[in-house]
Amino acid sequence: MNKELISVIIPIYNCEKYIGRCIESILNQTYKNFEIICIDDGSTDSSLNIISTYENKIDRKRIIVKSIKNSGPSIARNEGIKIANGKYITFVDSDDMLNEKYLEVLYKIAKINDIKIVRCNYKIFNKKGEFKNSEYNSQDKLLEKNSFFEHEMFESIIWNTVWGELIDSELVRHIKFDENKRIGEDLFFNINIYEQVEKIYYTNDRLYYYFENNLGITKKFSEENIKRNFIDAVTNYSELYLKFKNTSCKYKIVKKMIFSTISYQLQLNYINIDNYIFIYDLCKKDNQILNCFKEYSGRKYHKYVSFVINNEPEKFKYLCMSTYIPLKFLKEQIKKRCIKWFI
Repeated sequence: MNKELISVIIPIYNCEKYIGRCIESILNQTYKNFEIICIDDGSTDSSLNIISTYENKIDRKRIIVKSIKNSGPSIARNEGIKIANGKYITFVDSDDMLNEKYLEVLYKIAKINDIKIVRCNYKIFNKKGEFKNSEYNSQDKLLEKNSFFEHEMFESIIWNTVWGELIDSELVRHIKFDENKRIGEDLFFNINIYEQVEKIYYTNDRLYYYFENNLGITKKFSEENIKRNFIDAVTNYSELYLKFKNTSCKYKIVKKMIFSTISYQLQLNYINIDNYIFIYDLCKKDNQILNCFKEYSGRKYHKYVSFVINNEPEKFKYLCMSTYIPLKFLKEQIKKRCIKWFI
């Protein structure tokens, strides 16, 4: 089997603690015909110096370093795609690692099955470096496109990430990451490339090592960031709803929008209980969100949804308070006041 070139693209931003181990895990691959493309997204720490050291040590055909002004991971990945020379592309986050057989296993599966996209499972390591399994577990399987979108695409976070998959580079020559999205860009990119193929192969081998840490814009716990992320999240779900509204997928998308709304509401209430009105007003004013809420009526958490649909901000407020206030006696008093709204 001829070993074709694989481009490993790493967007890098302020990851001096992790980038060394990431690059080392790639250099230790059993599959040797690869290039590492490091796109430094305007790091202000020593990340660029570290990857430049590797560039000076290793054949420059094997590691390519490009520095851009800070613009976000989507632009960094798009820059990586532009200069990639490989028959296949894979994305790795700068704070993660690869099993030594990652490239070899995914490449063999792609060639043997004549598949353009291969996805593997992953291991999770917490901030202490302790291992815990991913929440997704399945058998190796060849997924037909229509069945995949109906049964798999919106069932697990594993399909929402671009790391952990090997992609035929022809698929991404004319598809780019949406540079205007702050969150969810991976999901939309994946949908766009998955729509181009008839089959996707999934292997349950846990070959990608995902490390939990505090890097990334979505992990900044501040009121401003949570509000911005909420707006971005519901906007993304609205786009997905419109795209899949004539399919059975729409109910899964609506469900995710509802759960996402509740999650952000809880985060904002933790900062300030009066933030409930921000969520309520935004949901009330956006017709697309209201349409999604109406699709969800009659299901679990339907009271949460109905208070928005029926223009009942006070009931919505007490419902939010009952899910937040830690003092048991006060929580019980609120429940007594609005118990009829929960049943």
